[in-house]
Amino acid sequence: MATAIQQRGKAAGFSLIEILIAIGILGVCLPMAAALFATAIKENEGSYENSMGSLICDNGLAIIKTKLKASDIPSTPVAPPFFTPLSVGATYSMYASTKDKGFLAMGLQITPNDNDYGIIVISYTKKGDDTDIVTLQHISTAKIDAYVGSTTSYKGYSTLSVDPADQKYLQVGSPVVLDYVAGNQPGLTATIIRIEGTTAVLDHKFVEGTGTGHVWVVYEGTPDLPNPPKPIGLESPALSIISVRTSL
Repeated sequence: MATAIQQRGKAAGFSLIEILIAIGILGVCLPMAAALFATAIKENEGSYENSMGSLICDNGLAIIKTKLKASDIPSTPVAPPFFTPLSVGATYSMYASTKDKGFLAMGLQITPNDNDYGIIVISYTKKGDDTDIVTLQHISTAKIDAYVGSTTSYKGYSTLSVDPADQKYLQVGSPVVLDYVAGNQPGLTATIIRIEGTTAVLDHKFVEGTGTGHVWVVYEGTPDLPNPPKPIGLESPALSIISVRTSL
């Protein structure tokens, strides 16, 4: 019978070639695995923001229906802007006592002299400092056209053009809410996916309007609004948007 010492002496080890092959395989696989981890982390962050945005919107709608009355939204005016920004106070508009997450809301009366309203709630998380201001910005120089640029992937989309004075309010990722654009219903929404000077490319198509119209965007800027020293094209803080028809 072989002894324990003899058995250990007969145990086979790895050859140098086998070790080099294993190191080579690891050298190829580890960078690929690292890239997958980075992609997974980014997707997880996006999923978290989408879930958080929807949660804040639902919470904001519940607060609005609890805190506001029909009399808090004026009768729909005869001329644009038709939507009215809604306020429930900073205490309620910030999410879970945070300083960087909250919601904005706007509403309009759909049926005159009736408790019938359209409410839009937009959630956000600030991209800059906690001291930044996130606001609904009304733009009265809006023009909706078909995209005519050279990027083929945008063919069939619409663009939003504004006067140079309003260019600073265009931020990638901001929702665009139509207030009055000829041929379109108030309350239709799109998202800015690209900015080219005073023109923003939207993520789908609207009916091209004639003349200028009115839209709302979500804007983040420093407290010295309306002329904040923010770079044009700063990413929008908006997360999600919901639109409902309800009574108050």
